[in-house]
Amino acid sequence: PIKSESEFLKISMKLALDRAVLAKTHASTLGPKCRDTREKAAWEDCIKLYDFTVSNINGTMDPNVKCSKTDAQTWLSTALTNLDTCRNGFLELGVTDMVLPLMSNNVSNLICNTLAINKVPFNYTAPEKDGFPSWVKPGDRKLLQTSAPKDNAVVAKDGSGNFKTIKEAI
Repeated sequence: PIKSESEFLKISMKLALDRAVLAKTHASTLGPKCRDTREKAAWEDCIKLYDFTVSNINGTMDPNVKCSKTDAQTWLSTALTNLDTCRNGFLELGVTDMVLPLMSNNVSNLICNTLAINKVPFNYTAPEKDGFPSWVKPGDRKLLQTSAPKDNAVVAKDGSGNFKTIKEAI
């Protein structure tokens, strides 16, 4: 029996990691099924993204790495983004037969569950200066405070602007 929430979180992370490793192994076999260079490039990107995903999840579990709950949330969110990027790379090419085998093992769902279990509340408020966060530079503050910034040039291919190309505008 699971005795604590932290133990449940570790089990959830381990399961997500195991499934990510399996998915990466399966994805590695799909290269020969790519029909052209664009599909091959999307497939290669997916392999790298799965490597990053496995590394991200590993980083949250490594006892030799100091990983706070906030760090874990960041790494798990990054892992989830990697998988979305992989999926979108194929969908943008109109390729769905490659995507389903890559995503059918529910790695994304497992990572989402782990994020929910980890549940880090966001309560940070940046110190303000003149109504802006401290990281906003003075020049940017001035720009943001102008009431109605005006465009210097409008580039529109259909001819509705001052220029039809960026090169003309420059």
